[in-house]
Amino acid sequence: MEPTDHRQTPAWRRAGRALAWTLPALALCAAAIPAYAGAITVSSTLDAYYGDAPVSPDYVNAAPVSLIGTFVFSIPADYLLLDATITGTFGNSLVSSTAPSQYYVGSILVATCGATDDCVSSDTPIAWSYTFTPADLLTLSNGSDDFTVVQTGDSQVMAGQATMTVDAVPEPISLSLLAVGLSGLALTRRKRA
Repeated sequence: MEPTDHRQTPAWRRAGRALAWTLPALALCAAAIPAYAGAITVSSTLDAYYGDAPVSPDYVNAAPVSLIGTFVFSIPADYLLLDATITGTFGNSLVSSTAPSQYYVGSILVATCGATDDCVSSDTPIAWSYTFTPADLLTLSNGSDDFTVVQTGDSQVMAGQATMTVDAVPEPISLSLLAVGLSGLALTRRKRA
């Protein structure tokens, strides 16, 4: 016979009961996650870039920062950034190689072409991509982010088209998932009482 005072119920049995209510709530959360009802994807593309050709010591002393362009996108106020990527090429259709250089979106380093890398002397443009980390996503502004290049070696900076793609989901999805989880916990507590 089972004890009537829950303080006398074995801990493993209480945990099992809590799990019995929590697992369905977690299953509901898991089912809702792939749906992302109302999720949006926004892309912004910049044209190929044909830079100046400073030579040493100009780029060493000044480390010139050149604005390639500004990625423009708009995420509704009630949406959260879920993911963002940027793709491009070192070199473009005019010149397939580029000067040693570093590429930034805002203050985030997204690509580097070093002095001994293939991108400096390639016969074809070399593709690169960067996936923003969750910490990076917090620094992206809603509306526009500058795409800049810092030349770090001799020659001319040449870059192909660059595309930034941003995925966002409506905030209510996050809140509803939290609500489902909390309701499962509340039911567990209520059943105990």
